Amino acid sequence: MNRRGFLGVLAAATGSLPTQGLAAPPDLRSAAREAWIYCLPLIETARMRMTQGEINAFAHRRELATPADRWLTNPNVDTLYSSAFVDLGKGPATVTLPATGERYFSLHLMDMFTNSFAVLGTRTVGGEGGTFTLVGPARCCS
Repeated sequence: MNRRGFLGVLAAATGSLPTQGLAAPPDLRSAAREAWIYCLPLIETARMRMTQGEINAFAHRRELATPADRWLTNPNVDTLYSSAFVDLGKGPATVTLPATGERYFSLHLMDMFTNSFAVLGTRTVGGEGGTFTLVGPARCCS
């Protein structure tokens, strides 16, 4: 279900928004199920954000992940991880990747719905590093 469909189901279920051309959900249980499925990535990402600490700053794990670790995705057990929540609401943010040479490195970028929109690293931009600007959709696509 896309966002527009979700809002239509929500509007029809609550009667709070105009519903022209939108089908009412068959029952409240199915509407609640669709809402939960739609919102679960936001809930899980917000949960992770609460443990992160400072916004726009990297948090670095100093030990390898174990099979007991549970984040947004299950981590590799032979990888060191860092994470950051970047707020683009007040404008673009700049990230600088160090030169890694032959060592594999990746910076996986995803939105609050856990949709991947880029991976910066050895495989995609080479091992020389570089400076990249992250721009929110309202700024780049208006």
